[in-house]
Amino acid sequence: MFSILVPIDFSKTSLNAVKYAVNFAQKFNSTITLFHSLYVSISEMDSGMANEILQERKSDLHSKLSRVALQFAEYTYEETGRPVEIDTSIGEGLPSDSIKTLSESDDFNLIMMGTKGERGSEEQTWGSITTNVTSQVETPILVVPLESSFKPYDKIIYATIFDKDDIPVVDEMLAFSEKIRASLVCVQITSSDATAQKRAGQNQKLLENYYWFSTIEQLTFQVRVNDSVEDGIKEFISAENADLLIVHPDKREFVANIGEKVTRNLLLHIEMPTLVAKNIRKKST
Repeated sequence: MFSILVPIDFSKTSLNAVKYAVNFAQKFNSTITLFHSLYVSISEMDSGMANEILQERKSDLHSKLSRVALQFAEYTYEETGRPVEIDTSIGEGLPSDSIKTLSESDDFNLIMMGTKGERGSEEQTWGSITTNVTSQVETPILVVPLESSFKPYDKIIYATIFDKDDIPVVDEMLAFSEKIRASLVCVQITSSDATAQKRAGQNQKLLENYYWFSTIEQLTFQVRVNDSVEDGIKEFISAENADLLIVHPDKREFVANIGEKVTRNLLLHIEMPTLVAKNIRKKST
């Protein structure tokens, strides 16, 4: 089955991601692991009571994680009617490091994490952890804003550049969108009208030469002009009434081209779920 790791710190932001993950699991027949990382400070370690502190906190965390899982005990898979499988796990250390370690040691297909942006100290901390994790792990990560609730994906936006080297990545995105029964719109933001016109012609040739088997409803290529890539993406998403944004951090790709700062701003401030699609082909099979 498709497996999802959901790290939580029990804030509203992370608990909303749990609800989103359960609804996703119902639709796509997935298992869920709720994960919390326990951090013991240096002063506590030096107190001579580190083991007692650790065991007491682990016991408390097991109870808290179990209570979260019990809230969704009546949720069932759409296909089988069986209860959604929800496990719990506790790690030790800094959250981003523990999430990376767990994602590498277990075969999770997807990580889901919440973000609220930079408002409020608790939510800001978790939002920063989320963006840190997206830069460290190789597993695809679905970032879920606090106000987001799950709904079936009808239209997916993939932000990218367009050239022949991009074709394998577009193939991955198209396969993913077909798997979840959604249309895929590939978009590039450029600051030049001339570049936009040139790209539009190149995109049409890509579509004709490599994606002739896809209908216009399944796959389209768009170019938009905006001096700000971040603003251009936001405006395009709003105009298209999209349900999910995908970015693919590759040396040629969207995240690398716009820089880490813009990527971070999108993840923190965009008002829709965003999939940071690392190794999506390997992980989704």
